[in-house]
Amino acid sequence: VYMINGAIFKPNDGFMPSTAEADTIVICEGGIYVFEVKSWDGQVSQDGVTFLVSNADGKPKNRDNPIHQNTRKCKTLVPGVNVQNRVLITGENASLDYKLPPLVMTRHDIPHAVRGDAYFARHKLNLLPGEEVQRIHELLLAAVKEADVTKDEHIANCRFHHEGELACAAA
Repeated sequence: VYMINGAIFKPNDGFMPSTAEADTIVICEGGIYVFEVKSWDGQVSQDGVTFLVSNADGKPKNRDNPIHQNTRKCKTLVPGVNVQNRVLITGENASLDYKLPPLVMTRHDIPHAVRGDAYFARHKLNLLPGEEVQRIHELLLAAVKEADVTKDEHIANCRFHHEGELACAAA
């Protein structure tokens, strides 16, 4: 099992922003899992494409859809390999509306999710050989190194895309 945190890479898919950050990538025999990590605290629900987080004050706050944020990364990370989209809500008092898709989880859900994913991978005979797991890990590390993008540059690219501020040029 390999894990990469804060992997910033260039998807090279022609879309903006020109860089993407995967909060956590787990590569194992059961597949590749890309986690979008949110530190939201409170009741998490979804209204259409918008996520809502209700804190103790009861007033829900709109949040961008983390599933959509992560989809592009999953599609472009390792072409030809099935990459699983996951959202991890890490707030100490986070709870999830039962209507949310199971790919959205809290830290308490991780053991069950891992067991379920491993079970299905074993029974579908869809496990990645150890050499392939290692090859994918090395491929991803090389892509991050080749992109050579700092966190500040990535944030500037996102601001440029979302707010129209000229930040840094995409190479």
